[in-house]
Amino acid sequence: MAGLISGHNATAASCSPISLSSTITIPPIVVQRDVPIGTLIGRATLPAKSIYTCSGKTTIATDAGIKAYGTLQPYRPPNNMALYNTNIPGVSYGIIGALDSTNMAGYYFGVEGPDKILNSWSPGDIASLRYGVSLGVELFKTGPTGSGAIPSKKVGAAIIRVDNAWQTEHDLLISSFNVTTLACAISASNISVPLGDVLVTKFTGVGATPVTKGFNLGLNCDANAKVNVSLSGTANSDIANSDILALTNAGTAGVADGLGVQILYNGAPLKRNTNLLLKTSAGGVETLPFSARYFQTKSAVKPGKANASATFNLTYQ
Repeated sequence: MAGLISGHNATAASCSPISLSSTITIPPIVVQRDVPIGTLIGRATLPAKSIYTCSGKTTIATDAGIKAYGTLQPYRPPNNMALYNTNIPGVSYGIIGALDSTNMAGYYFGVEGPDKILNSWSPGDIASLRYGVSLGVELFKTGPTGSGAIPSKKVGAAIIRVDNAWQTEHDLLISSFNVTTLACAISASNISVPLGDVLVTKFTGVGATPVTKGFNLGLNCDANAKVNVSLSGTANSDIANSDILALTNAGTAGVADGLGVQILYNGAPLKRNTNLLLKTSAGGVETLPFSARYFQTKSAVKPGKANASATFNLTYQ
C-alpha cells in the first residue's frame, strides 16, 4: 500500500536594492573661524528615490532605517544628532533621511545600526513595493576648524528588514570636497577714542555733531576673507534714531544730558545690530577706518561726563 503526501512551498519574502549605492555631491565649504561650535556649516541631499524592490509572499512585516559609519564625535548639536569625525579638525558629519520627502524635517540619524525606523508597512500586497527615501548629510562645526580636502568615502547606508531579517544595504557615499577656514586676527580687542572736552555752546541744535575723532581697527586676514561688522550698544532714548548710542550712566548725576555718540565707517553712520560687509581682504594687514562723534539729541545740552561704549561684532566668511 502506498501513500501520497501532498503540500506546498512557502514563498519567502525578500527585498533587494535597485542599485548598490548613491553618492551625495557636497560643494566646497567655507567656515568662519569664529563661528560658534554647533553651527551647521554644510548640507547636501539626494532627491527622493526608489531604493528597494521586494518580492515573495504578500503578507510581511517590513521596517526600514538608516545607519552610519565612522568614528563617533562626542559633541552633539542642539538637535542631538549623532556626528562622526572627518579628517579635518572641527568638521563632523551626520546622516539624515526621510521617507518619501525632500525636506527631511524631523528625521535624523547617525548611530551605528538602525538608528530610527522610518516606516512599518502593514500586511498587504508587496509585489511592486518601492521604498522611496531621501538621504542626506549635514556637517557641523564641533571644534576649532582646519582646512583641507575631505576624500570621498562611504558614510552610511539605507537598510530594510523583512520578516526580522535585514536585507542587502544600499550604501551612501559622499564625493570629495574642500573645507576652507577663513578668518582675521584683530590687533587690539579694546580701543579708546578720546573725544576731548567740548564747550556746551558748540551744540547748536538737535543733530549737531561738533566733534569727530577718527580711529582705525587693525586686522590680519586670510586672503578672500569677507570682513563683516555689526555694531551693538545701548540706544539713546531721546531721539528716534536708534543708531545713536546712549551715554554711560545716562540720567544720573554728573553725566551730560542731551547728547549721545555716533559711530561711522568711512564717514557713513553705522546702524546698530545690522551686519555690514566692509571688504574682501586681499590677505595680510587690513586697516579699517572708523570714527566717533558726539550727536546732539535735545535742544539743550547740559554739561557733565560724556562717555559711551559700543561693541564691534566682527565675522569673517
